[in-house]
This record gives sequence, C-alpha cells and structure tokens, in this order.
Amino acid sequence: SRPVRQPGGLEQQFSSDSFKGVSTPRGGGVARSDSRSSIQRSSSRELSDDFWKRQNKTLKAKETFIAEKDRQLKESRRAASPRLCRKSEQIVQERRRSSSAIGQSDKNNRTADQFLNRVQAELQKRQKEKENRSKTPVPGCTFKPSINPESRRMPARTIEDMSKGDIERRQAVRKAVAGMYQDEDLRTCSFQPAVLHNNQEMKNVPSRLAVNSDPETYLTRIESLARQQAESQKVLVEERRQKDMEECTFKPKVNHVPDFVKKIASSRRDIQKRHDCRHDNGPPPMRF
Repeated sequence: SRPVRQPGGLEQQFSSDSFKGVSTPRGGGVARSDSRSSIQRSSSRELSDDFWKRQNKTLKAKETFIAEKDRQLKESRRAASPRLCRKSEQIVQERRRSSSAIGQSDKNNRTADQFLNRVQAELQKRQKEKENRSKTPVPGCTFKPSINPESRRMPARTIEDMSKGDIERRQAVRKAVAGMYQDEDLRTCSFQPAVLHNNQEMKNVPSRLAVNSDPETYLTRIESLARQQAESQKVLVEERRQKDMEECTFKPKVNHVPDFVKKIASSRRDIQKRHDCRHDNGPPPMRF
C-alpha cells in the first residue's frame, strides 16, 4: 500500500521556519510561493488517481468473485435436480393437465363444491384402480386358499385387532397359565396353622421362657437348651460327614513295609516322644 502524504507536508518543507537566517533577493517571494502551490496540486492529483485506481480494482475483484459464486451455485442446483421415473413423469403431466383444465374452465370462480367434486373424482379413480388391480391376476401367484363358509362369514381383522388385540390375547393367556401354576403350587401347601382369635384362648398357651412363673431356673433352662442345640448340631454334622464319606469309594493299594523299616520307625517315634516329654517337664536342673 502506498503511503498517503499528510496535508501540508510541502508547506512544512518550504515553511519560513526552515529558511531562517537565509537572505532572499527582493521580489523572489511571489515566484517561490507559485512553485510551491503547483507542486502541491500535482501531488494531490496523483494521490487521487491512485485512490480511484485501487477502488476500481477492488470493485472488479468483487464482481468476478460474485460471478464465480453464482456460477457455482447454478451448477450445484443443476446437479441436485432429481431424476424422475416414467410413472412419476406421467403423474406430474396428468396433474399439470388437470390444473390447466381447471384453470382455463373457471379461473375466477373456484368454490368449495369444485374442491369436493375433485376429491370425489379422485376417490372414484382410486377405487376403480383398486378393483382393476384385484381383477388382474399377478403372474406367478397361483395359490388359491380354500376358505370354509364359517370363516367367510367372519369379519375381516383390522389393524388394531392385529396389533393391540393380539397383544392383549397373549397377555391374557400368560396370566391364565401363571394362575394355573399358582393353583397347583397352593395345592401342595397343606399346612394350616391354628390361629387364636381371642385372649381367652391365648391364656391357656404356656410360656416358653416362663420368666414370671419360674424365674429361678431360667438360667439353667437356657444352658440346657443351648447344650441340646449344640448336641443336635453335632449330630447333624456327623450325619452329613458320613453321607459325604459314603460317596468316597476310593481305596488305595498300600504296599507292605519290611520288618526292619517298621522297627526303625518305631524307634524314631520313641525318641521323639522322649524328646517331647523333656520339653514339657521344663529344662533340666542346673548342677554346681
């Protein structure tokens, strides 16, 4: 970018302050001022010409940019235009013909009766197409089901029957099956507890702890009850262990050991016993 000169630059260069102490001939002041004004006018003209050149260049660049964007937009719209099939083109042409016929016949007076007539005509047209479609046989579909008279008299199932009706029937069947299984489970439950309904019957029931009737023997009864529970628990553990051992049928084959090996083992056991007895009795007494 070209630097812009500040106004009054030439005047500052040729100001009287810069020529202090310089003697000028008499009558030369007018010529010097005319030369300064001509130089200033020429420099301002050059600056304005450069400014307008830059403005024109910028406008041309903007116009070319806008033209390029318009061209790209048109190309994208042309590329995005859909391709219609033959049937769609026929439908579009028929609609155009019908709209043009309606517009030519009565452009100014379009009432609700005309709209209803068009809707009625469209419905009749669809009904005829449906009947023709049902009459014309489909190639390859030769199956003809045999329907009994009772099924023919039944009404056709609607969309709600095929969606909500089936779900409700399925849920009803599941509830019925669940209730049947529950009834079978309840038949096996033959326990019927005896429920006391009044306080008079509850008075005849003896207390298990008997704190009020026999408080002296409470601790002894609790201890005996705890011993009975411990013994019963031991019995149950022993029965479970024996039951588990019944399943252990493995019997290892043991080789017989020679007699001298047995003697060595017995002597080693005796030595170990004597050693353990010494440690149990404490250290030997000290002799002085």
